[in-house]
Amino acid sequence: MQEMNSPWLLVALFIFHDGEEVLFLPTWVQKNAVLFDELESKLPFLKRSLHLLRHHNQKQFNISVLLELAVLSFFSAAAVLFPQITWIRIAFISVLVLFTLHLVFHVVQSLFIHKVVPGTITSILVFLPSLILWKNQIQSAGITWGLSMFYGLIVAILFIPLFPVILKIGHWAASPTKKLE
Repeated sequence: MQEMNSPWLLVALFIFHDGEEVLFLPTWVQKNAVLFDELESKLPFLKRSLHLLRHHNQKQFNISVLLELAVLSFFSAAAVLFPQITWIRIAFISVLVLFTLHLVFHVVQSLFIHKVVPGTITSILVFLPSLILWKNQIQSAGITWGLSMFYGLIVAILFIPLFPVILKIGHWAASPTKKLE
């Protein structure tokens, strides 16, 4: 089961999962404008991210996903090249934890809004492989589930605020005028 311990598995799972989002999210967002209006009024702390998602075209969204893929690939490559360096392993495991929780979040979103959100189907399909990779990585690193969750929380605190920035970069890079708003 060596392949279920390779950091590159995270990249493969991300590509499969985000492929669903790339294919369906921009159109789904357009078709659910009323839902986004309701969410923006009920969840004002998400208004900025929801606004960015609503005003992304396909190309802009694809660039944002490509940036996320680059970050995941960087952490996976570092984990492959330097497996003996503890902080690199911990960083990779933390990103893996964040990805796995992101999968759960898709299912929770769908339950919350009573609609299947793009990304939910592949979240269900890649959850178990992601969990197995997580288990294998923490066993290999000699840390506990709880400690890996703690590290994942730290990474979440650092990276979640970057999500709107990634969306803005995608918006900027694909816009003909290249003006950040």
